Amino acid sequence: MNPHWKQQLTGLTDKSKQSIDNWWLQNKDKYADLLAKTGVVPGMLSVLCLSAALQLTNQWQVVVDGDVLGVVKDPKAVVSCVQELDDANCAAYESASLLNDVKIARSYGTPAMQTAEMQLCLADTLQWGIQGAVIAINDRDVVALKDVSCAQAVVANLKQKTTEQLARLYKKFNVISLDIKEDLQVIEKPVAIASLVDEQTAEALLTATKRPQQRSIASRGTSRPAATQAAATPAAIEPLVHVEAKVEVSETKTVPYETEYVNDSSLYKGEKKTVTKGQNGTDEITSEVTLVNGQVVDSQVKSTTRIQEPVTAVIKQGTKVAVVTGSGRFVWPTQGYVSSGYGPRWGSFHRAVDIAASYGTAIVAADSGVVTFSGTKGNYGRLIEIDHGNGYVTRYAHCSQLLVSKGTRVSRGQLIAKVGQTGYAKGNHLHFEVLYHGVNKNPLSYLR
Repeated sequence: MNPHWKQQLTGLTDKSKQSIDNWWLQNKDKYADLLAKTGVVPGMLSVLCLSAALQLTNQWQVVVDGDVLGVVKDPKAVVSCVQELDDANCAAYESASLLNDVKIARSYGTPAMQTAEMQLCLADTLQWGIQGAVIAINDRDVVALKDVSCAQAVVANLKQKTTEQLARLYKKFNVISLDIKEDLQVIEKPVAIASLVDEQTAEALLTATKRPQQRSIASRGTSRPAATQAAATPAAIEPLVHVEAKVEVSETKTVPYETEYVNDSSLYKGEKKTVTKGQNGTDEITSEVTLVNGQVVDSQVKSTTRIQEPVTAVIKQGTKVAVVTGSGRFVWPTQGYVSSGYGPRWGSFHRAVDIAASYGTAIVAADSGVVTFSGTKGNYGRLIEIDHGNGYVTRYAHCSQLLVSKGTRVSRGQLIAKVGQTGYAKGNHLHFEVLYHGVNKNPLSYLR
């Protein structure tokens, strides 16, 4: 660092005689022939030297780190500009100091630039620095922060975020190791203020998987190629830092239960009855998982422990064959009372009898036959229709539950459904119809 920039700019103004001497050393060969001619008096040399001295007095080179940045006529404006930049940086960072070597020297013939342009050049070129810290990866400085504690906090936070991510992924885990794969170091050293980043930005730079492509920066006064003016396209890259975590993970896995079917001759074909309800079991699986930047790259199962055994479901299935042809004698399809009979009702004709019963009361087939419909149908709600094979068809409507499917052979008195009030129904009841060769009949004339 160079905290004494003012001393560099103080006392560097050459005195007139020194300026003239320097000018003469550079230009004496140019004027030697002139002086040798007859009639050229010594006073001519004084005029030439004085003219040169007067011209040189208004030209000043600004030299930064050994290179000429430009030429100005007002050296005080340079000092003032550097002072303003120094004040601004010191206000932001108390220990800030100029990193560049800045000098002002006499100019010899180079055209001077405008003061405002020189001020812009100084602002772009000069750098102030502080005693900060860098995070170096594999001996290469990658990010700069204001002090060692900030840099160490960035590294610690990278590991902490990995731990937090593990907590989101797994309910039970034990960290075996948590390391950064790269050779990462935090080094205290002077850093330029312009290169400083905050902790959040440092983390993003270290773990980024996409980074905008670099644009070429044109010098002042030159045109920028059209291609570099387009928005930079993010390019896929490898993160600078890979945080590797090895953890022992315990997870539960469902063990599905099996189902055992037992034939039962007391049940009709198509009927099923659950004897034992199935229940899933549980295994605890312990694995060693390796994650890099939160992504699983390897997983090895270490052990499996049965926590709960599954319970096999036992279901009885009917083997009894239903008689296809009905006897022509109908039993009451459910237990209840007739709440609405067959005939005129509410300005229309009721082609059934309604038997009121509690919700869920059993409904049985009035006679043997084959189920020709089992499902939902308009105002009937849930409906079962049985063809008894002798010209008779019976319908059972507004059911809460249907227990047989289309094509099932049923016998007289076999459970087929349960009472409800689905469809257009007022209260729980069975809407029971009897048809003979497609014509509705009064069910009460057939029930025994």
